[in-house]
Amino acid sequence: MSPFGRKKKEKKSDVKSDEATPSTSLEAASMYVRFMELTGLMDVTPISDEVRKGNLVVVDVSPLVQQGTELQLQLKRAVEQLRAVCISIDGDIAQLGNRYIILTPGRVKIFREMPSEEEKPPSTT
Repeated sequence: MSPFGRKKKEKKSDVKSDEATPSTSLEAASMYVRFMELTGLMDVTPISDEVRKGNLVVVDVSPLVQQGTELQLQLKRAVEQLRAVCISIDGDIAQLGNRYIILTPGRVKIFREMPSEEEKPPSTT
């Protein structure tokens, strides 16, 4: 048995003909991690569909970040629409650096560290 809890595959010559061979079909997972690219507003619908299906989606937004002002406005609109979808399904959305955003379904939340005491703005009361 491997250290990951899976049985090592046996060579065909080692398997007896009367033993049942393991099936090679993949079992369906309850959630998948999808990597998608946001190149314009037309990509919002397929990304939203994946999150609504219960999948975690990592979106590469660099095609819009690297372009001019007009495409950056499209990026802002697209992110606002994706945020609305996440709110509607009780999901979560966060930025990962300048290149990626991550969207999660309702049963997954993104951990955000609380700022330390030095980093907190002074209270106004």
